[in-house]
Amino acid sequence: MITKEGYEYIAIVFGTFYLMPQIILAYKVKTLQHYSTLSLLVLIFATVVWVYYLYNNDDLYYAVATGFVTMNAVVLLCMKYTYYVGHLKRKLKELDDNDTV
Repeated sequence: MITKEGYEYIAIVFGTFYLMPQIILAYKVKTLQHYSTLSLLVLIFATVVWVYYLYNNDDLYYAVATGFVTMNAVVLLCMKYTYYVGHLKRKLKELDDNDTV
């Protein structure tokens, strides 16, 4: 279908940065409530194994790109945890305020 070299780089760019819009949106709305923790953990595991495979096959360019995806998934997981803890703290404060009234 595509006969010229270079199309793989387009796929790498889009594949590498596909989590960036989710990170930006989560930062703006301060929640990742509808994002699955399990899917993030599976993505992290899969990309770490894939990076290891690429590194062992001396394909460092692709390993770095895949490592960036891993880093994005870890950032999302950390954001999810941080926002969830913040949510719990607000709820506990509301309960505490209701008890003192």
